[in-house]
Amino acid sequence: MKFKAYFMVLFCLLFVSCVTVQPINKPSWIHNSSVSGKVAGIGVCGMHVNGVNAQRSLAIKRAIDEIALQLGVKVNNVALVGTKSGAGGGSSVESYSFQTVEGQVVKAVIKETWKDPKSEEIYVWMVTE
Repeated sequence: MKFKAYFMVLFCLLFVSCVTVQPINKPSWIHNSSVSGKVAGIGVCGMHVNGVNAQRSLAIKRAIDEIALQLGVKVNNVALVGTKSGAGGGSSVESYSFQTVEGQVVKAVIKETWKDPKSEEIYVWMVTE
């Protein structure tokens, strides 16, 4: 009886040690956001109480704030998001952000977004134009 118990414990330990966790391949821009010398920012937001749209909007605002910090300006966040519907039922999302700070215009565009399948965080990569 003890032999069966030891065998079961050993089997369970071997089984658990053989299970591999698939690594999550994050996009390269998360670690290297700059593009051709342009100022770029990454905004990240975890799950939001008001849903995915609010989560994405907050990630955009955080990316804009990061760009503003790099440029040395304070920004009141304004993000414009529009959806275009194409023939055949396809659609695309275009997002732009415009800020005016003490006469200086800061203009950034979303280059890419990514949602971490494990943590469900949304990452937004924005680059100045």
